[in-house]
Amino acid sequence: MIESQFSVQTLKRVLSIPFFKSAFLCAVVFFPAFYVNAQMEYVDTEFNGTGVQLTISVEYPKMIPYDMVIQPDQKSVEVCEGWTAADNDLLVIRHNADGTLDETFGSGGIASFDSEDRQERVVSLSLQSDGKIVVCGNLFVSLSDIQPLYWFVIRVNTDGTLDTSFGDAGWQLIGGVDFVPTKCHDSAVQSDDKILIVGETLTTDYDRGTVVRLNSDGTIDDSFGVNGVFFPHPQPIYNFLDGIAVQPDGMIIAYGSIYGPNIEYNDYLIIRFDQNGILDPSFGIDGISIVTAGTILYETLLYSAIQDDGKIILVGSYYGETFSGGYMTSLTRLNQDGTVDTNFADNGRALLDYNPLNEELPQGVVIRDNGKIAVAFNSQQFAPQNYALMLIKQFLPDGTPDADFGDEGLVQLDFGIGRPVSAIGLLENDKIVICGIGNNPLEGYHTMMLTRIFPSAVVNTSEYSDLQVECSIFPNPMNEVATLSFSFEANQKITAVLYDCQGKLLRTLFTELSLPSGKHQHSLNVNDLSPGNYFIRVTNELHQNSVLDFIRE
Repeated sequence: MIESQFSVQTLKRVLSIPFFKSAFLCAVVFFPAFYVNAQMEYVDTEFNGTGVQLTISVEYPKMIPYDMVIQPDQKSVEVCEGWTAADNDLLVIRHNADGTLDETFGSGGIASFDSEDRQERVVSLSLQSDGKIVVCGNLFVSLSDIQPLYWFVIRVNTDGTLDTSFGDAGWQLIGGVDFVPTKCHDSAVQSDDKILIVGETLTTDYDRGTVVRLNSDGTIDDSFGVNGVFFPHPQPIYNFLDGIAVQPDGMIIAYGSIYGPNIEYNDYLIIRFDQNGILDPSFGIDGISIVTAGTILYETLLYSAIQDDGKIILVGSYYGETFSGGYMTSLTRLNQDGTVDTNFADNGRALLDYNPLNEELPQGVVIRDNGKIAVAFNSQQFAPQNYALMLIKQFLPDGTPDADFGDEGLVQLDFGIGRPVSAIGLLENDKIVICGIGNNPLEGYHTMMLTRIFPSAVVNTSEYSDLQVECSIFPNPMNEVATLSFSFEANQKITAVLYDCQGKLLRTLFTELSLPSGKHQHSLNVNDLSPGNYFIRVTNELHQNSVLDFIRE
């Protein structure tokens, strides 16, 4: 069940950006900043100085993120696929709590791993108690293949190097004649650091939900199931497991969908078992709970969160007969015994039909400190837009929309760049971090993006409509000296900060400069700047922003 050898690469961070004069390029680079300006009541602009962080690499011009975890020190770890001109590699990236890349991790915050003659497709990551990072996914001969050759698990040290004491030189491959993997989808770590991987395997007649457990050192745990392999659903029936989680009491839930006799369409499937692989007879019927929803079709559960009272929050997708857009997002709560909590939302379930004409897929869920539930999902826009909206819907503990968050519980972020959301995380200060897809302005490909959302109610900026900062900069392009001009209708304290094209802070031009109403000009010496693209963020004491981009020739 184990193969070797594998090589490890470290990814070099881009240290400088080539000079471009394209006005279109500037629009792409600074579009997130302008968008943040329009959505200041939602996005925390103290995060990376703009509210948005784009990870850009010359070696890997295309990155697609798949999962994210928040470390106890509030740093975020993301796992991506990165594409070179000829191949794809597995990327693990770590950011500081302020959104900047963690220079102590890998090479400039990014580490890369490659299986050489096979293709990795990552699905999830999790943390062990010592802070080491566990990444799992599927290994293909070619990315055009439908069925993987193996499931894989690797472990990364806290400094971004491959932990060669794990498995076989840092890698564990799961598969073989007696174990034919279809796909793995998720992973979790127990309190004893044993690793759970969940997905499907191909039996003689049907796909079957499967859980594999590894010891903390990456070897197969033969004490679990049969030789480390456990089939939670005991019946010969099609069942698919897309997620797994460990409850605070050590019990394990695996969830997905089921199809078979007396089930007209896929229904939600939730199974609970102990760490010995024994189904919990106090949960559902003999450890199995099946949740239906009338005429809704083709359901599956994808994400979960456990409340302090032990109730289980589940987020999934469904395909409704009355909808023409495709899959939609749902939120369900179960009692501790596996029954549907009918006091939650509408008889136990809320349907997040933002736009029934568009396909909307869930990407994660968190429970905030006050018990409110935040669900991240996407709404795919059709022509002529052809991109997705990033959406966060927040619910009160009883399942009704939180009217104090966004627009009746919904925060809508439109970055106009593909399918943004990939994962959601919660910081200790109750702010939400969103990992998703951004736009690489150098190559026009997708890359990894982070943004941070305020935890509190939306700020009513209409109260301060007379306190707007209007700015301009000229000449643009410029050589050595330029003039920053701004005007406003009331006295204000103004802060101006200079960033490079990647959003890295270069210097603060002035801080809380008290100015009377009227027009003002500030001389800007750019003689020390290399040729390239830059931008300035001007902020008043109410945290209202104007963002200016310029070209240094």
